[in-house]
Amino acid sequence: MQMLASFIGVLLLSSVHIFYDSFQRTLSRRLAHWTSVAGGVAVGYVFLYLFPKLSDYTSTIIIGEQGTWEPLRYRLYFFALLGFLVYQAMEFYGDQNRHKVTIWNWAHAAGFCAYNALIGYIATGIPRPGILPVFLAVLPIGFHLLGMNHMMSGRMGKLFRSRVRWLFAASLFFGWITGSFASLPVWVTTGFTAFVAGAIIINVISEELPDRGKGSLWAFMAGVAFFSVFMSIIRTLPRIG
Repeated sequence: MQMLASFIGVLLLSSVHIFYDSFQRTLSRRLAHWTSVAGGVAVGYVFLYLFPKLSDYTSTIIIGEQGTWEPLRYRLYFFALLGFLVYQAMEFYGDQNRHKVTIWNWAHAAGFCAYNALIGYIATGIPRPGILPVFLAVLPIGFHLLGMNHMMSGRMGKLFRSRVRWLFAASLFFGWITGSFASLPVWVTTGFTAFVAGAIIINVISEELPDRGKGSLWAFMAGVAFFSVFMSIIRTLPRIG
């Protein structure tokens, strides 16, 4: 049952990539509003999901590795910093070539493929039973992915529509298949989650925060509130086991 629920969730999220053109046409009249909502969701995702995850993982490391050199016990934050720096470099060189597709754009796309794979992998391990938690998760993450697609479409144009969005969708299923039929070492998933946390921070700062005259502050705040309510509801649901 849980595998079926997670598959449905990944299928719904992949539709955000596959039918991106339809979503964009439908929402084009309110482009500034929905991209601001997506930015708010991304900020909520970082502060209310990824940061607590890093804290939980680090607490486990500290308890289990008492004899380890202390800075190494906080290594996940170094991974987060590394993700921040790597994506800042991509942003810097990508902005210098914003009107043409470069290796930096492809590196950005590859990073987001890995991110989609991580989402697909995590979907298989949602610690709450049933379809409701999966459906609740799909709503904010779907908005977040929609904002990511909007950014990559602006950078890669027709190439995003013809290839990259399909790679994003395939990455979701790759992550789901990996999580359903295999189990990666904990240090791999925790390290990559930390790296992604840092990467998303720079992505939010550079692309998703509303500017004066471009974007909507109230829509952004609504996105943050939406994700806050979502996390509050998810955390009140009973856990598996």
